[in-house]
Amino acid sequence: FKQTVDGRWAHVICALWIPEVQFSNTVFLEPIDGVKDVPSARLKLVCYICRKRCGASIQCAKANCYTAFHVTCAQQASLCMKIEIGKNGDIVKSAFCDSHTPPSARKKLLQRS
Repeated sequence: FKQTVDGRWAHVICALWIPEVQFSNTVFLEPIDGVKDVPSARLKLVCYICRKRCGASIQCAKANCYTAFHVTCAQQASLCMKIEIGKNGDIVKSAFCDSHTPPSARKKLLQRS
């Protein structure tokens, strides 16, 4: 956990993955800023893993799949979550539900177990 600009606490992993949230200081990864900018629609999503509507969720990166999940639930469920450098040097984050995990990522997960 790290403190937010308004004195609350948030998961570091969530601050990395929720698009509207960022770190004020990227060296020390604190405080977490932008929590107030998370749209109410994101807060209303129900996580398909824990089936709860609390906190912010992200959605599957597969086109036309709107399956929502908490970042922490996705991590515990070993869902495919990739952070890559895009063609323009920008950071591209992609997280997939278990139905849309790319075959190459699924193969890596199987090799680890």
